[in-house]
Amino acid sequence: MIIFSALIAGYRGWACSDDSEATPEFLLLVATLLLTLSNAFFAPAIFLACKRRMFTQAIVYLSTMIASTLYHACDQDLFGYCLTRYQVRFL
Repeated sequence: MIIFSALIAGYRGWACSDDSEATPEFLLLVATLLLTLSNAFFAPAIFLACKRRMFTQAIVYLSTMIASTLYHACDQDLFGYCLTRYQVRFL
């Protein structure tokens, strides 16, 4: 069995304790917030779709906004928040 050294958010070493090339935590937090909060730009499209009685499009926009927010929140290294664990495995 081969054991590889971990690399999370730029931290290196067996215990992820070498922070010589690590990204600062405030930049990781800013990146996470920008990725998740940028999905708020779907709100005007959802509002217009509802106002124009285009409910199918509003549901599509809303579901896209929610799925994208959850995906980007779960995809981050240190400041991630996951409702469910997902893994893609190839045989």
